[in-house]
Amino acid sequence: MISWFSTKPGWLAELGQHEKMEIRIFNPFNSRKTGWLGRSIDFERHRAQLDNRLHEKYFNVDGQLMILGGRNIGDDYFGYSQDANFFDLDVVFKGYIIQAFIGNYQQLWNSELLTPVTALIKTKEAGTYRQFNQALERAQTKHSQVAEAIASSLTSLSAMSFIDAEVTPVFDSLDKVKDNKPYFRTRVERLMEEPINNANKAVISSPYLIPGQSKYKIIETLTQHNAAVTLITNSSASNDSAFVPADFEEYCPILMKMGVNLCEFRDDAYAKDHLYHVDTYYHNRTFILTIRSPI
Repeated sequence: MISWFSTKPGWLAELGQHEKMEIRIFNPFNSRKTGWLGRSIDFERHRAQLDNRLHEKYFNVDGQLMILGGRNIGDDYFGYSQDANFFDLDVVFKGYIIQAFIGNYQQLWNSELLTPVTALIKTKEAGTYRQFNQALERAQTKHSQVAEAIASSLTSLSAMSFIDAEVTPVFDSLDKVKDNKPYFRTRVERLMEEPINNANKAVISSPYLIPGQSKYKIIETLTQHNAAVTLITNSSASNDSAFVPADFEEYCPILMKMGVNLCEFRDDAYAKDHLYHVDTYYHNRTFILTIRSPI
């Protein structure tokens, strides 16, 4: 299941007709055939509902292994864009914890918020995959070097090593689309209240550090309890948005006054596995706490 942003979705609709594939769209626009103008009007009329996107990112393989991270699907999220790439982090899980994600996925998959892509887009010559094959051929021709790099990396993958960990998954609520209440934020705040109050050190990594209505409540709590706080975020040069760094600039003195160690990502930084070493945007979202030992 995906959120819908493609302007040329024909090939995706073709894949949705495959006997071994099923594609559903989360919270789709009603104005699918009227272009961007129609979608803009649709959005203004139904903003409260449509201003909710599916943002979960995990890849479950037969309930045996699962990749969890913030990475989107696109060349620039895997180091294959010649213009700019995102630096990100993924975690691989195995074990019983995957069952919680299966339950969350099934609840969402069977909800009224998802619509089969075949019900939104009608394709001609069902089963021929003409548009998909054309898109694939164009990509393979234009980005042959990328295809070769992917094939090479697959042959040189090393075996993964795992560590034992206690994991507590936190999911958002489907009711959010109906009432726009901050279910996920509230659940996380409750879960982290005790460790935040007893933290000795905190490393917070986020591409965007724009505060909400409660400002920097968690950071204030950490510093008031004498925890050493380090923030990692994009610089103005490494940001893919012109508005975010301009908005964040006024909050930098506030954070510095709190005693926060603020680190900004360089636009010329790159990961060794990136094929193209071009401008890089920071996309990692991580919150690490070191808890004080009990006396």
